[in-house]
Amino acid sequence: MISTTSEEHKAAPALATSDHRYDPREIYRSIFGEKMRGRGQKWPHIDVAEMRAVNPDFVGWIYMPVSPLNYPVVKDRRDNYYLTHNFSGEPSIHGAISLDVRLGGRLSAYSTFFYGHHMKDWSMFQSIVELANPPFLKEHPSIYLLMEGRYFEARIFAGVCYWSREAKNLAERARFRSRGDYAGWLSEIRANSVIDADVPVTPEDRVAGFCTCAYPAEKTFDQFAAYGVLREIEPTACFGPGR
Repeated sequence: MISTTSEEHKAAPALATSDHRYDPREIYRSIFGEKMRGRGQKWPHIDVAEMRAVNPDFVGWIYMPVSPLNYPVVKDRRDNYYLTHNFSGEPSIHGAISLDVRLGGRLSAYSTFFYGHHMKDWSMFQSIVELANPPFLKEHPSIYLLMEGRYFEARIFAGVCYWSREAKNLAERARFRSRGDYAGWLSEIRANSVIDADVPVTPEDRVAGFCTCAYPAEKTFDQFAAYGVLREIEPTACFGPGR
């Protein structure tokens, strides 16, 4: 099980770096200009064959409406390649969003983990850290995934702070022998969450973990993972926040 029982995790300081009075639409426009067109923006068009032609490691897409989080997902090659290279294989400090392959390289029956850098320009997984900011979570309650030719909503129900020595083994520690072990893990995630979200999750549900670095003023942790309960949806259901 994940070792997150210390009080310093539960009483962690604010993770978010933005002002609570921000306008997420203006932040998005400042980065991506007119690519964002209103709160009801839909899924981007994704040509899977084209993506795989660019990079055979392509496995899906991750998307958060009215935010910069809108990227292809690659299989983690276990050699840290995507820490320093982007989706096109070019050297980049931004890296790429990767799927942990230690649980099979696809959506697991229990939990699946995604990783990305926390960039100060709001790119990559900066938006994941901002989910600890209640106003941001209210505007962005879900992350959307295209995986295995199917569409999923990950409704955020928890966020946990870790030290890197814990976070790097999240997937290994999520190899459950039984539904009971999984239920215990979910209870521990809830108990240690710094996110207060009234989202039900049961041992019959699948969850996704979105992991990145964190830079709190008080050095009581250095990693953050947001957890969402997965449900399959139609692509037309992927609209903006507050629907």
